Amino acid sequence: MQNPFQIKNEPTFCKVFTYLYLGVGVSLAIAYIVTGFFDSLHLATNILKFVLVVASFLYVFIYFWVRFLKDDGCRDRLFLWIALLFTLGADVFLLLVNDFYEVGVSLFIVAQIVHFLRGARHYYKKDRVYLAITIALRAVLCIVAPLLTIPLDMVSPTNILTMIYFPNLIMNFVDGVYIAVKVNRRLGLFLSVGFLLFIGCDICVGLSNVGLPLWNLIWIFYGPSQIVLALSLSRSEEKQ
Repeated sequence: MQNPFQIKNEPTFCKVFTYLYLGVGVSLAIAYIVTGFFDSLHLATNILKFVLVVASFLYVFIYFWVRFLKDDGCRDRLFLWIALLFTLGADVFLLLVNDFYEVGVSLFIVAQIVHFLRGARHYYKKDRVYLAITIALRAVLCIVAPLLTIPLDMVSPTNILTMIYFPNLIMNFVDGVYIAVKVNRRLGLFLSVGFLLFIGCDICVGLSNVGLPLWNLIWIFYGPSQIVLALSLSRSEEKQ
């Protein structure tokens, strides 16, 4: 299997920039995990978390402009940058402001849709049957899942939006696995692992909201998910 971190064919700046981002990202993740054990450092922990999200966004943004129109991965990186932009916006409300949760979850929904559009670019010409299946499943799940809030007596704007967001996240993971198996092993590996970590984060959020104290685990999943998804950007040697 090809080494997924192989970047030897990239320009020197992009190599250094990638390793720098990876080092900063891992350091920030370790830092907020450590500070998270101290209640007095709650504000510092949140700042470190948000800085990691910003760093992931800036990594893709800067890489996009450095490699702009220089290879066939330009559009792929543009989609990833837009997805991380909406993710960043969501975290402004959910992490920093800690209010307007409906806006934050809505931005996460848009981010997942953009992630889907990015992944679909890699297979829609080759397998329109799978494209139709994944779109149909998303539509059905986004209709059925919110209805579950009625028998569960959990009807609220935030819960309804969450039940639209989560099926899209699940389907993005499925798409990542499909891409890894059928289209592009390296890209699919990063996507599937990134979205799997994302799912782990949201499961911890859900369980925490029903009384299980898993808040410290949320960002153990979420931070690495952002790093992995950011590193999924197309390399110069990959053809789209």
